[in-house]
Amino acid sequence: MIKTLRLFVLILLCCGLVSAQTLPTSAVGSLDRIINVDVPNFTQTQVRGINSFGEVVGIYRDTDSVTHGFLLSYGVLTLLDFPGAAQTLPRGINDQGVIVGMFLDSADVYHGFVRQVSGQYSQVDYPGALYTAFRGINNRGQIVGDFGDQNGNNIHGFVLTGSKYTLFDYPGTVDTQGYGINDSGLIVGSYSNDGGVTLHGYIYRRGLFTPFDVAGATSTELLGLNNLGQIVGYSADNTTIHAILIQKGSVKIVDPPGATLAFGRAINGLGVIGGNFNDADGNLHGFVSIPNQ
Repeated sequence: MIKTLRLFVLILLCCGLVSAQTLPTSAVGSLDRIINVDVPNFTQTQVRGINSFGEVVGIYRDTDSVTHGFLLSYGVLTLLDFPGAAQTLPRGINDQGVIVGMFLDSADVYHGFVRQVSGQYSQVDYPGALYTAFRGINNRGQIVGDFGDQNGNNIHGFVLTGSKYTLFDYPGTVDTQGYGINDSGLIVGSYSNDGGVTLHGYIYRRGLFTPFDVAGATSTELLGLNNLGQIVGYSADNTTIHAILIQKGSVKIVDPPGATLAFGRAINGLGVIGGNFNDADGNLHGFVSIPNQ
């Protein structure tokens, strides 16, 4: 495990778009190394997905404020754009290198997409949906996400297995979003009953929802998980937003030092976290956190 993590760090540091900070454990919970990720010459980088082989996907904005995707794989940076899209937003990558996400077309409609390792893109839409969002993929190829229905008032979560959709809705709510899925089919996400003003996290397995809110938080979202059951996300209070790690029933804040707000977006099988944070000047950076081993 330690050797694998060291190789992971070396791969990231050799790519030319990251910088590292080694930090005392007390500064960031159980994490001791933060690696900043910024796409050169552009702004507002966010890490959105990370797999167990050190491959990272995310988004950045160009000088015209258009959002594009990127893949950082073994030191090579590849910029990602769905063909003809107005904006491209990768959201997840599995250990086979398959990337999922969403793109915006010229009519301002979001569609799901899958990018194969070969670079081939496929558009996928939930039948009849106002929008489709792919947000996570596991190593079995199952995709989790959500869609807006035709009445325009409800958001539903789904798992796509092959060509079959399985829907899920948090009981008694109007909005359910699916963000992460691990290989056992455990799903995390968020739900809301007020149009997204207040968000609550949930853990979902085989038809059973378990709500999860950080104590004292005004909003909580669970955005990613791994096969060990470690979960990342964020909690908001009256002053800021914190990246969080949930493991063994406890919640730890994992904000990069100096962050004014932070989001934990993904966690891989080695416990490496990816996300984004704002610095004191308001600049948005991606980050990867390497666990203390």
